[in-house]
Amino acid sequence: MDRTADQSKSAGKNAAQASGSSEQTASAKSGDPQMATAPTDAEIEAWAEQVRQRRQAWLDGPTEEEKHEWFQRERMRRLARTEVDEVDIAASGGHNGHDLYDDPRRIQHRYVRELRLATEGLAVTMVTLPFLVMAELVATGRDWEKKSLHPARRRWIPFYDEDL
Repeated sequence: MDRTADQSKSAGKNAAQASGSSEQTASAKSGDPQMATAPTDAEIEAWAEQVRQRRQAWLDGPTEEEKHEWFQRERMRRLARTEVDEVDIAASGGHNGHDLYDDPRRIQHRYVRELRLATEGLAVTMVTLPFLVMAELVATGRDWEKKSLHPARRRWIPFYDEDL
């Protein structure tokens, strides 16, 4: 039994004793849904069995089908990550006999990925460009202000050559 079941039983007893009414205890025993808040023993056992099965499944590990699905996802992720490196290796003459440009599907995948990256780069540039331009204009304005609006520094100019 858990603590909530004990508390709900004691709360029911206290309420019945406080009122002193036998009608309330009769309605609580008859299965009034407002008074019966604790789960039954059968519900507790069913829940415990579900927890045991879930924990056992976790201990048993993934099924063969789950392993295969994970392998496919991991393979595609790794190909997408290392595809550019493989192209560089093949271009440098250090390839292992497999030419990446023979496989049209791989070329298509590479171009789609490069197009997606270029589109993302364009979006970031379009979003940040106004702020970069504004920062550059402000910096240029400050430089011009320093050069033109501040008075020239006074320096000593000798009147005679002997003063040098």
